[in-house]
Amino acid sequence: MDTGDIKVDDGDPDAETRRKLIELYKVIVNQPDNQLEILHKHRDILDIPITVECRLRCMCITLFEMHPGHNYDMETDRYKLMVCAWMETGLCRCQSNDQQFEKIKCQKKLIHVAAVVGNVPVVEYWVRCGLSLDEETTVSCFTPLFLAVVNNGIELLKYMIQNGADINVTSRHERNTPLMEAMVMRRDEIVHILLDNPKLEVNTVNFQKETALTIAVRVRRRELLPLLIARGADPNHVDCTGFTPLIHAVLEEDDKLLRLLLELGADVNKIDNRGETPLHFAVHNGIELLKYMIQNGADINVTSRYERNTPLMEAMVTRKKEIVQMLLDNPKLDVNATNFRKETALTIAVRVRRRELLPLLIARGADSNHVDCTGFTPLIHAVLEEDDKLLRLLLELGADVNKIDNRGETPLHFAVHNELSCIVKVLLENGADPNAVAGDSFILSPLLIATDSGSDDMLDVLKLLLDNGADVNITNEQGYAPIHNAAWNGLLPSLNLLLDHGSPHDGLTFDKNTPLTLAAHGKHPDVIDRLLPLNCDLNNKDKDLDTALHYAALNDDCITLSRLIRHGADPDVQNRVCTTPLWNAVYAESVEIVKALLKQNVTVEVASVGLNPYDGTKVLYSEPKTPMYVIGEKCLIELGRMLIESGYNMAKESWLLDSKDIPIGLESNESFRQYLIEAYSTPQSLLIQSRNFFRKLFGKKVTVKTEALNIPVPLKNYITLKHL
Repeated sequence: MDTGDIKVDDGDPDAETRRKLIELYKVIVNQPDNQLEILHKHRDILDIPITVECRLRCMCITLFEMHPGHNYDMETDRYKLMVCAWMETGLCRCQSNDQQFEKIKCQKKLIHVAAVVGNVPVVEYWVRCGLSLDEETTVSCFTPLFLAVVNNGIELLKYMIQNGADINVTSRHERNTPLMEAMVMRRDEIVHILLDNPKLEVNTVNFQKETALTIAVRVRRRELLPLLIARGADPNHVDCTGFTPLIHAVLEEDDKLLRLLLELGADVNKIDNRGETPLHFAVHNGIELLKYMIQNGADINVTSRYERNTPLMEAMVTRKKEIVQMLLDNPKLDVNATNFRKETALTIAVRVRRRELLPLLIARGADSNHVDCTGFTPLIHAVLEEDDKLLRLLLELGADVNKIDNRGETPLHFAVHNELSCIVKVLLENGADPNAVAGDSFILSPLLIATDSGSDDMLDVLKLLLDNGADVNITNEQGYAPIHNAAWNGLLPSLNLLLDHGSPHDGLTFDKNTPLTLAAHGKHPDVIDRLLPLNCDLNNKDKDLDTALHYAALNDDCITLSRLIRHGADPDVQNRVCTTPLWNAVYAESVEIVKALLKQNVTVEVASVGLNPYDGTKVLYSEPKTPMYVIGEKCLIELGRMLIESGYNMAKESWLLDSKDIPIGLESNESFRQYLIEAYSTPQSLLIQSRNFFRKLFGKKVTVKTEALNIPVPLKNYITLKHL
């Protein structure tokens, strides 16, 4: 036998001792008549362990340690040969002992082999030699007594108990006691032996914090429950999952087990670590369990610790109508109890779409208009579920169609928000107010909401509201009517519907915006086209004195700007900080807009601090700046040349010579700076001065009056800036 290649840890025997130990292992397994004589000859090495090398995955790491599923027949020669082979080679021959898993060493002693094979004489001899019966295996910490339990060695067990073996020892991994293993493996005689022992600690827990009683319930060992409780087992012990034995019995759906536990003193209202009682679990199972628990004092209105749900609330999601009915039939039931979200059972039934339960709940007194912590009523929840059948049923059962939430919104507001035309129709048919106004700090009507989106669904909603009497003149807290919303959002079909239903086309908001101004600000040319023929006030000024033309210039919207001017908008208008459309166009770097405005003979040299287009309270500069300064700051070479060639008066641009006032953009382009300085320093030619004279003389009619002059065409073109 070659054992030279076996790697052993410190403390392992040498090769010769190992050979002798292997022979002794064979003797113990085969149990010859002279086994004690053989052992006596080698008494000096009986207590030396031997190591077997395995892989972590291999079941043989627990050599001689039988677990459920590790079912070797101890009486077969094949098993005996397998045991000897493991010992002999020091390496498990199991096919699963491959190279993919971590190596592990397991140490055993002769006493463990004797316990596994039930060799009582060897164990007796071991005790006579003064050796311990509480030796543990290195992997699972199994003692000989534990191994005797696993292998049903009854006589051996009795002997070891009589000789002081620890009956409360636990295994390393599962931390099970011999009693727990005996119950799982149905070693009933052993269970009785252990329970009769006064040293037994019946409430010892394993790594899952389970006691023997908990395990007995889980594996449905009903016959053991009276014995365990008579021995002092706690019927209300809570394991690591927070479950009591009674909760485990409910989860097993075992009526007899549950009845027995209650008869034996289990607390029917004992909570788990989430604050739930067995009744919370029972509603998910059979009705008989539920009935029996209620008959035995289960609190029907108890709430869980965190969600604060009652059993009735839990029953809403079970799809078991008979359980709900049984709970509702109990006169002690509080049907309007609320959970931590302030939901009632009816609220939950609506959320989970249990239509068939609504009549039962309302007949029992459930409040169909209850408001939860979100401020929502059951009807609002039905809207959010987009369930028209649920909605109709609630309305038939008395739900208030105009009941508001904590923000003042009705179910109709939510239906419009979510663009649910079919739900809107049902609500309007059942008396929903199309002009209900929501909000304390804000004011919102369904019609205003309907102008937030231009989808086909929202257009259908808008039509329904208008056809059912929605007021087109209701405004929000800023004075915005639905038509203002539609114009701002560029919703032409919605705007057309509103105009068809009498909405004023030129109404003012509190900040003095008209639909036309808002459409220009939002850059919606199609809406502008629809409004222009309606004789809108093209030069209306908002609170900052901005007009539609200011916004068109700032948005680089040349199409809108041209149409506004063509219909009579003033291209030279100034806002409260003297900003003109041309100044805005320069700031927006819009070449085409500047060209269009120059052809309108606007005043070019107007200085302004500029306004933030999104916040009229903020200015862009601390002091007024000319368009040419803005051009220099942004280094807009093309625009600079265009203005100068069009007769821009550079006399006011003295900042060009002040090094402290030179904008950063111009510092990075010296050639452009020199170009501007030269234009500033050079007097305008007589030709340019003449052109400026005629342009100033003719004003806005420069094109018409120039055409009437009897001068050459090139000169006419020069005056009217045709070269642009």
